[in-house]
This record gives sequence, C-alpha cells and structure tokens, in this order.
Amino acid sequence: MARKKTLLLVFAALLVFGVLSLVLTNSELSTLELSVRQNGGGGPTHSQVVADWRREDRDLLSVRRHNPAAAVPPGLNVGRVLAKYDDKDERREQELHSVNRPPRRDREDERILHERNLAVELNRTSHHGDMQKRLETLGRLKNRELRLDTATRELWLYLRDKLRDGDWSKTPAETEDLRSKLLHSVKEQLDLLSLHASDTQDAIDSFISEGWRDTLARETATLVQKRLHHLQNPENCDNAKKLLCRISKPCGFGCQIHHAAYCFIFAYATERMLVLDSSGWRYSGKWEAVFQPLGTSNCKEPLGAQPWSSYKEPHPPQVIQAPAIESLGSMSKPSFLPMAVPADLVERLTSFHGYPFLWVVGQFLQYLMRPSQQLGEYLEERRKFLNISHPIVGVHIRRTDKLQQEASYHSVEEYMTQVEEWYDRRETMYGKKEEKRVYLATDDQTALNQAIEAYPNYKFVSDNDVSKTAGELSSRYSQRGLYGVVLDVVMLSECDYIVCTLSSQVCRLAYELMQAHHVDASRLVYSLDDVYYFGGQQEHVLRAIHRKTENGGGNLDFAKGDLIKIAGNHLNGFSLGNRQGGHVRRELFPSYKAEEEIRVANFPTYPEVS
Repeated sequence: MARKKTLLLVFAALLVFGVLSLVLTNSELSTLELSVRQNGGGGPTHSQVVADWRREDRDLLSVRRHNPAAAVPPGLNVGRVLAKYDDKDERREQELHSVNRPPRRDREDERILHERNLAVELNRTSHHGDMQKRLETLGRLKNRELRLDTATRELWLYLRDKLRDGDWSKTPAETEDLRSKLLHSVKEQLDLLSLHASDTQDAIDSFISEGWRDTLARETATLVQKRLHHLQNPENCDNAKKLLCRISKPCGFGCQIHHAAYCFIFAYATERMLVLDSSGWRYSGKWEAVFQPLGTSNCKEPLGAQPWSSYKEPHPPQVIQAPAIESLGSMSKPSFLPMAVPADLVERLTSFHGYPFLWVVGQFLQYLMRPSQQLGEYLEERRKFLNISHPIVGVHIRRTDKLQQEASYHSVEEYMTQVEEWYDRRETMYGKKEEKRVYLATDDQTALNQAIEAYPNYKFVSDNDVSKTAGELSSRYSQRGLYGVVLDVVMLSECDYIVCTLSSQVCRLAYELMQAHHVDASRLVYSLDDVYYFGGQQEHVLRAIHRKTENGGGNLDFAKGDLIKIAGNHLNGFSLGNRQGGHVRRELFPSYKAEEEIRVANFPTYPEVS
C-alpha cells in the first residue's frame, strides 16, 4: 500500500511539473532553454536564428557594459545587432518569416515570437520616451515574475507537507530514502525555476537600459522623501494645518512605531504636518531621545486639538487629533488608510516592487526612524562590534511574554530549516559555498545557545546584552532596552533575508524598513505563522487568478476574478479565507490561485515638490 502511494505521489509531482512547464512555455517570463523542432528545407532553422540573435545581443551588451572602446568579439556582426535597435529596419522581420517552417506553428514557436515582439515593444517605447507604456510593460513583467515565484513556493510547501506526513510505515528504510531523494529533487527543480524567474527580469532590464529599474526606484524614493520633508517643514509653521498624534498606547516598541506610521500616512493624506506627543509613551525619554525631530523646531506646541470626525468635513479645524486606527469602524475608515497605495505612485511601484504598500510604509518609517546623533553613534559602534558581513540571514525569535499573549511556540529548528533552504538556493544560484551567517535577535537567551549547539556549521551573530534586557520586563522600557530593540530592528532590516513570525510587530517593522534598502525586498521574508498585515488595516483581499476546479483541493468556491478575504496562509499550499460577497464561513483554497489585490486611493500629489 505504501509503495503504491509513493508511486502515486511521484506521478502527481511529475504531472504538476508537466503542467507548470506548459504554463512557463506560454509565459512572458520563461527563460528556460528551448528545444525547438528542427524544420525541413535548406535555410536556417528557427531555433538557430533565435540562438544567433541571443548570442549577438549578449556579446554586444558585454562590450557596451564593460568597455565601449574594446575590440569587437570574433564573429559578432555589430551592424546586424545594432540594426535591431532601429525600429525602421525590417531585416529581422523579413529574416524571421524567411525561415522554413511548417504552416502551423507549435507552442514554443509562438512563445519565441511573443518574446521577440515584447523585446521590440520595450525597445520602441524606450526609443520614443513613452514612459507610461514602459511602466505598463514592466508592471506586467513584474506581475508574471511574482506569479511564478508564488507558484514555485506554494508547490514546494504542498509537496513537502504531503510527503512529510504521508504513511510510509510498511518499509521504513526504503520509503525514507525515496522520500528524501524525491524532496531533494523537487526542491532543486523549484529552486531552478525561481532562478529562471530572476534571470528573466535581469534580461528584460537589459532590453530597456542598464539599471533602469534601480534608477526608477531610487527616484521614486527620493520624491516621497522630499514630499515628507516638505510636509513637515511648512513656510509658516504656526498657520499650518496639523495632525496631533499621541504615542501613548499601552503596548511595546513595534506597536508604538506602527501607530506613528499610521498617523504619518493620515497626515500625508490630509496635507497636515504631523506633530508627535510622546510624553505618554512607555520608554525612557521622549521621541527626540532616539530619533530626529520630524520637522522644523521653531514650531509652537499645538493647542486646542479637535477630535477627528470626517476627512470630508467642509471646514476642518486647524489642529485635529488622530484617532486610534482600531477605533475606526469598517464603514468610517477613510480610503487612504493601510493598505492603500497613492494613485499617482502605483504605476511606478508596480513596475519594480512586488508589494507596493509595503514599499510605501517603508518610506514613511525610514523618515520617522532617522536616528538621533546619540543613537546613530550607538548603532555604528554596535555594527563594528558585531562585525556583520554578507550574506547573512536575520532570525527573530520572540518568546517570553508574547507566548502568553498572542504567539505560538516555534522551535529553533523551525527557524533554521528556512535559513538552510535560503542558503541552499543561494548556492544553486551562484554555484559556490559561502560562510553561513545568522543574525539572531531574541528575548530568550537560551535560543542562542540551542542554535550554536545544534548548528555548528553556522556563524551566529547576536548581542547578548540586548537579549538579556529584552527578556527582563523590568528593564525592557529603559533607555538601554529602547536602544536594544532599535538595534535589533535596524540590524534585521539590513540582512539579506529574514525568518520570523509576522504576528510580531518587531518582525513586521524590520521587514517594512528592509524595503528601503532594496529595489524589491517583498520576497525576502519567511514567516512561520502569519501573512503580512498592518494592524487596523482595511479589508485584506486577494484576487483569484484561476478558477476553482473540482479536483484542485480546498472547499472554497470561487471563479477567476473573484475577491477573496484572506485570514491566513497555512504554509502547506493552502490559505484560509472567504469570498467577498459570499458566505461568511472561511474555507481553504489553493494559495497559488490568488494574488494580492492592490488597493489604490487618491492622495495629494504635492505638485510643488519635484
């Protein structure tokens, strides 16, 4: 029975890969090596023509990138390659159609033609400076890349779950060996699929211009930071509209900072200068003890703040007080609340980032958490002491009081399994072994000892003083405790990958700040428990990109295009949710069949800032 089940599982895995291969064949993002059928006749085959084009493109790009004055590589037909970039030249089109081929094109031929046409489109829009067209095309490519990555990850979680928990009791030694080999093979192939997705994005970038995405991301970040500076430094501070935000919630550091971030988004959306009142927060000293002032220092303390009633109020008072986000009912929440993305930025963001709201909140946090001189010196001193080098994975293990309140226990092994998989993927990608480093942030000192003992081939970096202070409730809110939690958040955000529980405010904070250090860090986290969310957010919905099929797994009924309210990802290939407008009852559905629905809202565009 066990052997029969094993064969069925192997067959199922192969079938899944067969289907995935067909999907990839039709995808704009496929860079898998093609084996196009040889066609009869005396002329060159289609595959030979395509191979020649790709070789010449690659060689020419290498020349231009490394040394424009270098000698031309042997065999490189520069004139022919350069002619491709002249959209008036039709030689390539003629050559393409002169290739001897059967009257009916096969699916791979269609894909190659589509890829070629896409490249021409990208080049044409680049030539003519059609920014909007370029953004739309890049956004479509980024979307395909994310879909491929999601399908890869969810398929691995599903197979791992089924094979790990299957009934292998009849012949333990043989079935364990088979299971181990199958898991290794599946994981290796999926790693390669992810690698192909990444390589494809790099190839598309080279069609447009070297570093174009990086430049767009940097320019967009600069624009947002300029807007925030403009908002916080009005010409006439006394007459400026203000939003008063009290940092006095009875919660920890991550919760307080997220409340300040929500207030900042609120202020940006209503064109009000944000004023923080940190006199009631639980930590030693006020905001300015650790972070820079948010704006001009010659502004008087606002008096007579009025409670917020409606952002559509015809004659709003000069100073209003921000309500707690949890106090806003679902019917009264303004459209600009998390996880809304400014309409004037969304097209830019979707062209280079996989989770636009995450990027937006990262920009607000970057401005909020600019370190004071004293904190900056402390962070620099600790960086030197810890001697962190890359690559490094950040692991955040929160226990103590959190286990009693809101989080489940997760062993060190659960975290390190994900760390090991990340380093395995990296080795596959770069083809070399590297020192495996882990930055461990925890409030449980025993976790570090367990990790060092169980994983001797890893180098663990951790600040024992910070762990000790975080673990003692009596010292957690001291200045030393405050500096310690800021250090952990900053260090985690500077890692190459994070493994944590996204139910933790500190974990989410580090993940959000991480976005400011990368063009797109949306996939650089693994959560052991929850999907990303912003406390008090508007309804979190996904959009179905495939319909429910009879044998597709899960009980939730939905059609392509339906909105699904997500309650969580079970990390086994399935998520929990209910269809918007359908039954309230939550049911399981295959995670890969839905993607994030970007919520867009009209924000001020600050035309005076450029």
